Amino acid sequence: MVKIPGKTFFDAIYDERLHKLSLDRIIIQFFTDNNIDYCLIGGKALTVYRYERETMDIDFLINENDYIKVKKYLIEKGYQALHNESLSFFNSEAQHQIDLILSGSKYIELFAFPKPAEVSEMIKGVSVITLKNLIRFKIYSGYSMERRMKDWHDVIQLIDINKLKSDFLINEKDEKLKIVYDLAFKQEVKELFNLEDY
Repeated sequence: MVKIPGKTFFDAIYDERLHKLSLDRIIIQFFTDNNIDYCLIGGKALTVYRYERETMDIDFLINENDYIKVKKYLIEKGYQALHNESLSFFNSEAQHQIDLILSGSKYIELFAFPKPAEVSEMIKGVSVITLKNLIRFKIYSGYSMERRMKDWHDVIQLIDINKLKSDFLINEKDEKLKIVYDLAFKQEVKELFNLEDY
């Protein structure tokens, strides 16, 4: 069990006064009640590991075969798909957005999202991506077509705040991923930006 100090995602979902954020808890309860395998990832997951930055949505990794059930539930709760066959849903009344990521979908050519159960752990009753896998996802996200440098910045912050060691990913099989982690560990941002794409 991971100890969660300070203000985190959990402070928000258990705060009855914050309607917008308590919606996160309602969605999580739906997943639990319906035996839907899920995993909290993205910006909200950062706060679990003591790094807080502004984010407008909440991201869940789910299995592809649960998508129709989750979509139906969100629409019943007043969410609308932002595009046809979208994985992003927005509730205009609550100003609340949920993004779904499906296991098996590819972010970049060499990386497909795994099943939630393979990369998560239960923390305070919520299935959350592990710190190691969050860092892996963030590094791969940095290799996206948009060159999302903010994701590699997130990696630098997670390393610093959680006082991770240089060998944190020592058992990682993807050598390029280990190279990025090493540069992030050394905070060599210029070298990160100049890395070749996958």
